[in-house]
Amino acid sequence: MRQLIEPLAAAEAAAFSDDATRELILAACYRRLAPINRADYEKSRETLHVAVLAASRNQLLQQMTCFAETRRDPDPTDGSAMVDIADGERQALSMLAAAFRDRDARAAFDAMERVNAWDLSGARSGHA
Repeated sequence: MRQLIEPLAAAEAAAFSDDATRELILAACYRRLAPINRADYEKSRETLHVAVLAASRNQLLQQMTCFAETRRDPDPTDGSAMVDIADGERQALSMLAAAFRDRDARAAFDAMERVNAWDLSGARSGHA
């Protein structure tokens, strides 16, 4: 479901969201790009997906934020272990941030598809 709706929501949000909403999405992207522990990574990942859906002008997409909640992987370090961000994930997040900075709907759609490819598979950070 998220693979279908989040790119649409990202495209709309990139083009039409207000500055505060764009800043929230950018902050979540940047936080995931910085050195980060597992607990903060998981929270930033969820924040990004919820913010993208919530930024849509479409009420149905706004209500889909429940699908953006992440499943926490078991972590024997209680979330304190640092996450190794894969190059492909780093590139996808950088592309999404650039799309929102530039208010580029097409680029946001493409970048969100790439972010989801990482976030919805076992290939995301710490698993690659």
